[in-house]
Amino acid sequence: MNLSQKRLQACTDVQSLTTELVATCKPYGAIRYLRVLMASRRGRPQALCFWQMADAQAEQQLMALLHAHRVASYLVLVVALPRPWGEPTRAGRRPAQTREHVLWM
Repeated sequence: MNLSQKRLQACTDVQSLTTELVATCKPYGAIRYLRVLMASRRGRPQALCFWQMADAQAEQQLMALLHAHRVASYLVLVVALPRPWGEPTRAGRRPAQTREHVLWM
């Protein structure tokens, strides 16, 4: 697992994961579309990230870097999040209840 993958898996909610994914993709060019959906598998939270880059070569590089897959015209990455939904963070705050985040650029 590389540093980029570790940083994504350390995220605790949709907003922080989206921010980290955008930061990871930024050196490769513009993001055309990004959608992060929350899901649960056996009680553990997961984020399903769907995105498109403006450049096909950038998509290939990100697929290799993040071990992402392609479904139709989207890059897809499943990220296991570290704790169940609604569990307080170290700062004592509960994560945002948002289950979905969409970004168009």
